[in-house]
Amino acid sequence: MNIPNKLDIFSHEVQVDWVSSEQHNTSGSYSEYYNTLNLHPLTEGLSESAQAETFLHEILECINAKLDLGLKHYQISSISTGLFHTIRNNNLDFRKVLNDGRDNS
Repeated sequence: MNIPNKLDIFSHEVQVDWVSSEQHNTSGSYSEYYNTLNLHPLTEGLSESAQAETFLHEILECINAKLDLGLKHYQISSISTGLFHTIRNNNLDFRKVLNDGRDNS
Protein backbone atom coordinates (compact mmCIF):
# COMPACT_ATOMS: atom_id res chain seq x y z
CA MET A 1 0.00 0.00 0.00
CA ASN A 2 1.25 3.47 -0.83
CA ILE A 3 0.80 5.65 2.23
CA PRO A 4 0.92 9.39 1.47
CA ASN A 5 2.82 11.97 3.51
CA LYS A 6 -0.38 13.89 4.18
CA LEU A 7 -4.12 13.39 4.03
CA ASP A 8 -7.08 15.72 3.58
CA ILE A 9 -9.65 14.79 6.23
CA PHE A 10 -12.65 17.12 6.33
CA SER A 11 -10.56 19.82 4.62
CA HIS A 12 -7.90 19.60 7.33
CA GLU A 13 -4.39 18.63 6.32
CA VAL A 14 -3.22 15.71 8.44
CA GLN A 15 0.50 14.95 8.33
CA VAL A 16 1.65 11.31 8.17
CA ASP A 17 4.95 10.87 10.00
CA TRP A 18 7.18 7.81 10.19
CA VAL A 19 8.45 7.26 13.71
CA SER A 20 10.64 4.59 15.23
CA SER A 21 9.43 2.22 17.92
CA GLU A 22 11.85 4.04 20.23
CA GLN A 23 9.74 7.20 19.81
CA HIS A 24 6.36 5.42 20.13
CA ASN A 25 5.63 2.08 21.76
CA THR A 26 2.56 1.39 19.60
CA SER A 27 2.36 0.55 15.89
CA GLY A 28 0.60 3.85 15.25
CA SER A 29 -1.02 6.85 16.86
CA TYR A 30 -3.01 9.98 16.05
CA SER A 31 -2.18 13.31 17.68
CA GLU A 32 -5.12 15.70 17.55
CA TYR A 33 -2.95 18.49 18.95
CA TYR A 34 -0.33 18.15 16.18
CA ASN A 35 -2.84 16.86 13.58
CA THR A 36 -0.47 14.01 12.78
CA LEU A 37 -0.74 10.27 12.17
CA ASN A 38 2.38 8.44 13.39
CA LEU A 39 3.30 5.09 11.85
CA HIS A 40 6.26 2.71 12.12
CA PRO A 41 8.15 1.94 8.91
CA LEU A 42 8.11 -1.63 7.56
CA THR A 43 11.79 -1.94 8.38
CA GLU A 44 10.86 -2.27 12.06
CA GLY A 45 9.30 -5.69 11.56
CA LEU A 46 5.71 -4.68 10.89
CA SER A 47 4.19 -6.58 7.95
CA GLU A 48 2.71 -4.61 5.06
CA SER A 49 -0.82 -5.72 5.95
CA ALA A 50 -0.34 -4.80 9.63
CA GLN A 51 0.95 -1.39 8.61
CA ALA A 52 -1.98 -0.83 6.22
CA GLU A 53 -4.47 -1.93 8.88
CA THR A 54 -2.83 0.41 11.41
CA PHE A 55 -3.03 3.27 8.88
CA LEU A 56 -6.79 2.70 8.46
CA HIS A 57 -7.18 2.50 12.25
CA GLU A 58 -5.42 5.85 12.73
CA ILE A 59 -7.57 7.47 10.02
CA LEU A 60 -10.64 6.34 11.99
CA GLU A 61 -9.08 7.75 15.18
CA CYS A 62 -8.74 11.08 13.40
CA ILE A 63 -12.35 11.01 12.13
CA ASN A 64 -13.55 10.07 15.61
CA ALA A 65 -11.72 13.08 17.09
CA LYS A 66 -12.74 15.58 14.41
CA LEU A 67 -16.43 14.62 14.58
CA ASP A 68 -16.36 14.20 18.36
CA LEU A 69 -18.03 10.80 17.99
CA GLY A 70 -16.88 9.50 21.35
CA LEU A 71 -16.02 6.04 20.04
CA LYS A 72 -13.93 3.99 22.43
CA HIS A 73 -10.62 2.52 21.29
CA TYR A 74 -11.97 -1.04 21.13
CA GLN A 75 -14.83 0.18 18.91
CA ILE A 76 -12.43 1.91 16.52
CA SER A 77 -10.25 -1.22 16.50
CA SER A 78 -13.25 -3.44 15.68
CA ILE A 79 -14.49 -1.16 12.89
CA SER A 80 -11.04 -0.70 11.33
CA THR A 81 -10.29 -4.44 11.45
CA GLY A 82 -13.63 -5.29 9.86
CA LEU A 83 -13.28 -2.66 7.15
CA PHE A 84 -9.67 -3.53 6.40
CA HIS A 85 -10.28 -7.25 5.96
CA THR A 86 -13.47 -6.70 3.94
CA ILE A 87 -11.65 -4.32 1.58
CA ARG A 88 -8.53 -6.51 1.27
CA ASN A 89 -10.25 -9.91 1.05
CA ASN A 90 -12.61 -8.71 -1.66
CA ASN A 91 -10.02 -6.63 -3.55
CA LEU A 92 -12.32 -3.60 -3.39
CA ASP A 93 -11.38 -0.46 -5.30
CA PHE A 94 -13.82 2.37 -4.71
CA ARG A 95 -12.56 4.26 -7.75
CA LYS A 96 -13.84 1.67 -10.23
CA VAL A 97 -17.39 1.83 -11.54
CA LEU A 98 -18.48 -0.54 -14.28
CA ASN A 99 -21.74 0.16 -16.08
CA ASP A 100 -24.35 0.45 -13.33
CA GLY A 101 -21.89 -0.28 -10.51
CA ARG A 102 -22.26 -4.06 -10.50
CA ASP A 103 -19.27 -6.29 -11.11
CA ASN A 104 -20.03 -8.18 -14.31
CA SER A 105 -17.15 -10.66 -14.08
